[in-house]
Amino acid sequence: MIILIDDEYNIRSALKRFIELNGLKVNDFENGAKALEFIEENSSEIDCIITDLVMPELDGRKLFNIIKTQYPFIPVIIISGKATVEDAVNLMKEGVYDFFIKPFENIDKIIVVIKKAIEWSKFKKDYEILKQSSLKTSHFENIIGRSKKMLDIFETVNQIAPTKATVLIYGETGTGKELIAEAIHKKSGREGQLVKVNCSALTETLLESELFGHEKGAFTGAIRTKPGKFELADRGTIFLDEIGEISPAIQVKLLRILQHKEFERVGGEKPIKVDVRIIAATNKDLNELVKQGKFRDDLYWRLNVIRIVMPPLRERKEDIPLLVKYFIDKFSKENNKNIVSITPAALNILVSYSWPGNVRELENTIENMIVMSRNNVLDIDDIPSYIMSQVSKIPDFVTSDITGSKEKYLQVKLGTPLEELEKKYIEFTLSKIKNKAKVARILGIGRKTLYNKLERYGLMTKDENETEEIFENDSENFSET
Repeated sequence: MIILIDDEYNIRSALKRFIELNGLKVNDFENGAKALEFIEENSSEIDCIITDLVMPELDGRKLFNIIKTQYPFIPVIIISGKATVEDAVNLMKEGVYDFFIKPFENIDKIIVVIKKAIEWSKFKKDYEILKQSSLKTSHFENIIGRSKKMLDIFETVNQIAPTKATVLIYGETGTGKELIAEAIHKKSGREGQLVKVNCSALTETLLESELFGHEKGAFTGAIRTKPGKFELADRGTIFLDEIGEISPAIQVKLLRILQHKEFERVGGEKPIKVDVRIIAATNKDLNELVKQGKFRDDLYWRLNVIRIVMPPLRERKEDIPLLVKYFIDKFSKENNKNIVSITPAALNILVSYSWPGNVRELENTIENMIVMSRNNVLDIDDIPSYIMSQVSKIPDFVTSDITGSKEKYLQVKLGTPLEELEKKYIEFTLSKIKNKAKVARILGIGRKTLYNKLERYGLMTKDENETEEIFENDSENFSET
C-alpha cells in the first residue's frame, strides 16, 4: 500500500491515478496529521510513503522524522515545489529514499523509484521477521545458518563438544570448517586453549618442528628449545587444518599421539605427555588417499571417530539471504558506508550463483559491493561481472522466491532468440497477471497487438468473458483519466 500526502488536490489526485494505473494501491491524504493517524493503525500494510514537504499541521520533514524513528522499514519519498537543491541533498543524507521537484519532469521515473522502494521495504520487513523468528537457530556461535543441514551440524556440535572424541571435518574451501572447530572447543569446557595449525602451509621439516617443538641444537638455527603446538594445546584442543597434506613421517608421529598421548620434540629423547583433543579438517577424500597409499589407514580410522561434513553454499541456498544481510551490516560499519540492504532482484542473482569459494567468496563479494557502491541499497549493478556472467548461463527463465517475498524473477540465458524471449516473457507476465488489458499496458503494446502475439505463439485461451472484461477495464481507466 502506498500513502500519498499532498495539500494540493489537483496534484494529489493526478499522481494517485497515475500510480494506480501502474497496478499499485494508493491511500491519499491532504495533510501529514491525518496520514500519521492512518499509518499508526496500518503500519504493517504500508510499503511506501510519498509526501509533500510544505503542508499545514504536520509538514513532510516532521513526518519523515517520525517515520524514520518509529517505522524504519517504510521508505519515504519527498515531493516539493518549494524546496532547494540543498534541501533535497540534506534530506537524502538523513535517510529520505528519494526526492522529486514539482512539477515532475519525468513522471515515469517516479513509478520506477516507487517500485524499488517497495522492494527495499519488503526486504527490510522480511529480514526483521526472519531475524526475530529464527534468532536462536540462525546464529550458532559465530556461524550463520538455518538450513536443515546446518541445524543438524549445530545439534551434532552440541552433542559431541563435552566429550574427548576426535573429530574429522570434511568440506570444500570456505565452508566454515575452522568455525566449527572453534565452536566445538568453546562448548567443550576444556581448560586449555585452541591452537590452530595449517598443515599445508609448511614444509615437512618446519611442520614437524611446529607441531612437536625442538630441542636447542637439534638443527642449524635451533638456538633455543622451543615447545610445539601440542604442548601449547595441553588440556585444550588442537585444530589440524588440511590434514590430508601431511607426510608419512608426520603421520606416524601423529598416530602415536592419538594412541599413547605422548611424543618427543625434534632432537629430544624424553617423552612428553599431553592431554589434547584433536580436531582435523580436510577438503580431500581421505578414504581415497588411503586407497592410493598416501594416507595411513590406521591414522584415518583414529581421526574419523566423529565425522562432520560441511555442506557447500550451493547446497544451502536458504542461508544466503541471512549471510548477505550479516555481511552488509558488518562491512557497512567497517567501511563507514550507509548501505542498509539489497534489492530482491540482486539477492536473487546471488542466490542463483554457484559460489565455488563458498561463504568466504560470498563474504569477499559483499565487501567488494559495499566498498564500490554509491547507493544505500545494493542492486544488480553492484554485483561483480564474473558472477553475472555465470548466472546468465543458467538455463533460461529460472524463477526463485528464496528472498521470502512472493515476487518471482526471470533469468534469461544469453543467446536466446529474441522471438523466444518475447514469447517466454509474455507467458510469464500472463502467469502473474490474468487480465490481458493490464498485461498489454505493462508490455507497452496495444490489445490487438497482444492478441496477435498470443495467437502467433499459441498462448491464446478461449475465454468467453475476455472481450467483455477488456472493454470494462479499459472503460474504467478512460473514465479515471
